[in-house]
Amino acid sequence: ENRSPPLEVRAVKWAKKGKSAVEIASMYGILRITPIAPEVIRISFVKSVTAKVQDTYWKPKADTAFPWSAKESKTAVLVETEKLRVMVEKKDGRYR
Repeated sequence: ENRSPPLEVRAVKWAKKGKSAVEIASMYGILRITPIAPEVIRISFVKSVTAKVQDTYWKPKADTAFPWSAKESKTAVLVETEKLRVMVEKKDGRYR
């Protein structure tokens, strides 16, 4: 049996940090990670790379400022507050 080696497909194409959220483009759509409070992080998704993720009516952004960070490595995008952490794997787009 003659098989081709598997291709390295990266689900995450780019990540962009804004003032209130991080947007991550993948081959599936746009994922937006919005820290709302140190213990609350909203994850929104729209199934299109050209569409915009719409704000929700419940707290579209944080009421008060608090520290949060976003870091990008070769393998993942990490968004952290002092109490929570969301990591998105670049290879397959899974988050945890």
